[in-house]
Amino acid sequence: MAHSWFLRVQLLRLIAVTNQTPQRPANFGLPPSVAAGPGRARPHGGRGAFTLIELLSAIAVIAILVSITVGITRGVLARSQIARAMADLATLAMALEQYKLQYGDYPWTPPQINGTDMDGGAILFNALCGNLGPKGNVLTTKGRSFVELSRFTLAHPEPTDPEYPQPDSTSPVFNWFNDPWPRADGRNWYYYAYRKGEGDLAWTSPSYLLYSHGPDGACDIGQAQNTGLIADVPADPQNEDNLYAGRDS
Repeated sequence: MAHSWFLRVQLLRLIAVTNQTPQRPANFGLPPSVAAGPGRARPHGGRGAFTLIELLSAIAVIAILVSITVGITRGVLARSQIARAMADLATLAMALEQYKLQYGDYPWTPPQINGTDMDGGAILFNALCGNLGPKGNVLTTKGRSFVELSRFTLAHPEPTDPEYPQPDSTSPVFNWFNDPWPRADGRNWYYYAYRKGEGDLAWTSPSYLLYSHGPDGACDIGQAQNTGLIADVPADPQNEDNLYAGRDS
């Protein structure tokens, strides 16, 4: 009888121990994801990976910020180029007035200089650097330079370049003052025109024609290249951004 009672007590103790909830080991200060051990689920309060919607939203925000930055950069660049062109044209206009005071007229733009074809932009450069007289004649002695070349962007900026004007030579060089906006033909000079010669009766303007092609790098000034009158420039969209210097009559 006593033996049977003892067996019953031991059985009840075993059942009680078996039904107890086991205690989880301490984390010892480790993060839950580490303390949980491999293969165990993370706590419900933890942060999982980014969802697809969150990634797409972040990409959209970044794209908007990039587009705004690019737009601002382009606007700043355009304004700086316009400012540079206007400053260049103003400086060249003052130099042309000083040239006229010394030689009595602005530099003419005949089709050829010393038997060589030369456009108005190169003629302007050589005249203001002391190589050419007002009628396109090559000076026998070096004349005064009316411009500080370091203030401009030149087609050939290096003094060692054979197309850079030399202090002891009046030989015309194929160089020019660069317009900030390139043209398709690569000759992105400021356009300059004046009387072509003694018998040029078409030129009715009392002044020269000097301008930048503007941001589009294109223009079609029509009869204005022969008369010098800005009023003769056609009302064409490609002429709307032209920047002019000098007189407008």
